[in-house]
Amino acid sequence: MLQFVREIPIRIVVKEALSETRRGFLFRFAAGFEKAVDPHTGMSVNLVSVDRWLEEFKSKIEASELPIERSSSWRAYVVQQAQAFLATKAKEESAHLASLEFQEERGSGFSWKAELTQGFYFIKLSEFVELFYPHEKFDLVRLDFIWMCPQDQAADLKKLGKKLVRHCSRKGVEYFVECLQGVVGLTLPDQSVLSEIRIHFLAESYKLTLTADV
Repeated sequence: MLQFVREIPIRIVVKEALSETRRGFLFRFAAGFEKAVDPHTGMSVNLVSVDRWLEEFKSKIEASELPIERSSSWRAYVVQQAQAFLATKAKEESAHLASLEFQEERGSGFSWKAELTQGFYFIKLSEFVELFYPHEKFDLVRLDFIWMCPQDQAADLKKLGKKLVRHCSRKGVEYFVECLQGVVGLTLPDQSVLSEIRIHFLAESYKLTLTADV
C-alpha cells in the first residue's frame, strides 16, 4: 500500500455571529492518501488529479466566510467538509483518504486521521512561557497542546491552555515538566482529551513530548 501526502496553501475567513468580527487564517493544508500500487504499471493515484481535488476543495472553502458559533465549531465544519469531499474523490480512484492537516502560519492547527474514533479530530494550540533558571539564565518555551476532540467540542481550549501554563510555571523550573506530565491525559466533560503536550525549549533547541494513553 503506497502512502503519499499533497499540500496546498488555503485561506479561511471566519466571522463571529454576534459581533460581526472577522478573522483570517492562512493554513498549509495537507491531505494524505493510500492506494495499492498497480503491479503491472508500478503506478498509483495520478498526482495531477489529487492536486486538482485539493484546488477544488480550496475554492469551495475560500468562497465564503464561515460563521463562528463556538470557538472551534468552524474547525469541525472544515474537517467534515474536507473528509466528505476528498473521501469521495479518492473512492472514485480506488484510493483511501488517510489524513488531513491544517497548520496555521502562527502555530495553531487541527488535523484528522482515519484511525481516530469516528466523530473525533485533533486541535493544536500553542502557548509561550519564559522559564527562569538560577544565575539569571532563562529559556523561552513553546508548548503545543494537542487535544483529541469530538466534533461538537464546546470547551474554551485556548483559555484552558493559558490556565495550565500559569499553574505549572508557578511550580518553578524544577517541577515544570513534572507538572505538565500530571495534566496530560486530562479529560473534559465534553470528552475532549489532552492527548499530547510538546515542550519546545527554544534557546536549547530540543523538544520533549508527553503523551497520554488514549
